[in-house]
Amino acid sequence: MTKVGILGAGAIGSLVGGLIQTHDPEVEVVMLSRGEHGRMMEQRGTIVLHGPWGTRETPVTVCTDLEQLRDCDLHILTVKSQDTVETLERVGPYLGDATIVSLQNGTNQTVLRKFLPAEQFLVGMTAINVALVEPGTVSLQLDGVTMIGSTLSDPPQDRIEKALQILRKSGLAFKSHENIVGVQLNKVSINCPGYASVLSQSSFLTECILDRSWRNEVAKPLLDECFAVLKAAGVNLVRVPGPSDIKRFRSLLNLLDVPLLGWIAATVIRITKRKRIVYSVEQDLIRRKPTEIDYVNGEIVRLAKEHGTEAPFNELVVEMVHQLEQRDPLKFFSMDEVVERFRQLRASLS
Repeated sequence: MTKVGILGAGAIGSLVGGLIQTHDPEVEVVMLSRGEHGRMMEQRGTIVLHGPWGTRETPVTVCTDLEQLRDCDLHILTVKSQDTVETLERVGPYLGDATIVSLQNGTNQTVLRKFLPAEQFLVGMTAINVALVEPGTVSLQLDGVTMIGSTLSDPPQDRIEKALQILRKSGLAFKSHENIVGVQLNKVSINCPGYASVLSQSSFLTECILDRSWRNEVAKPLLDECFAVLKAAGVNLVRVPGPSDIKRFRSLLNLLDVPLLGWIAATVIRITKRKRIVYSVEQDLIRRKPTEIDYVNGEIVRLAKEHGTEAPFNELVVEMVHQLEQRDPLKFFSMDEVVERFRQLRASLS
C-alpha cells in the first residue's frame, strides 16, 4: 500500500491529499494539520472538496501522533514558508527515506538542505489557487499545472518519477522540469503584483489589472523590477503552461492598454474569471497571522541585495503588508492609496 503524508494540510495540502484519497482509496493519506481546520477534519473524519467536479466529501486520516508519519513513500510539504524550520524540526525523526516534495511559496531549498540530503527532496511550483472556505472545507479557485524537480545537477530520476506517479493520482496536472528554480521564480514573480492586490483586498484579475492606473503604476513596475533582478541574479526563467507565465502575463498588461484590443481582452477576463483569487497573504491577514510576504516579494528584495542591486517597488509591498499585519482592527488600503504610494515612490526614484 502506498502511504502519503501531508505536512501542513491547509488549503493546498488538503486539496491534493484529499483528491489523491478520492481517486485511489487504496492510498493511505495522513494529514498533519492544526487549528480549527485540522480539528474539524478529525472530528468529522472527512475533508470537503469544492471544484469543477462539484462537491466531494472524502474520508481522511488526521495525524494525531507523529508516529503515524513513519513509513510514508512520499511527504508533501505545504506548510507556510515561515513555518518550515519548526515543522522539519518536529517531523524530521519520522521521515525516514521518504521523498519530500515542497509545494510552498517562495524558494525554500536553502532551509530544506539544513534538514535533508539534497537527493531526498524535490521542490515545486503550483499554479493552482485554493481557498480554505471554512474549517474542513477547501475550494479549488484556479486550476493550473504544478511542476516539480530537483535542485541537483544530477537529479534523482527514480524519486521524481515515483513522486509524479503518486501526485497524478489527484487528477491534477503534475509535470517535472530540469530547471525547477527558473520555474519557481517565474511563479514568485507573477505573485508579486498578485500579492500587491491584497493591499486593498481587491480582485487581482477583474479589478486591479483592469484599472489603468493600478496596472501602470503598480503591476508593471513590480514585474519589470522582477525581470531586472532575476537578470542580475543570472536566473533563466522558464515559461510554464497556461496564464501563470510571467512573460505572457506582462504581454497581457501591454495588450490591455491598446484601444479596442484591450477592451476585448478585459471583457474576456470579466466573463471568464468570475471567482476572485484569494491569496494566502489575504487569508493570513484576516486570521491575524504572520504572512508569507517575506518569501515572495521579499524574495525578490533578498535576491536584489545579494546581487548588488535594489528592488524598491517590491520592498514597498513588503512594508505595506507588514503595516497591515500591525493594524488592529484590520483595515485594508484603498486602491487609490496603493496607487498613490507607488506613484510617490517612482517620483522619488526619478
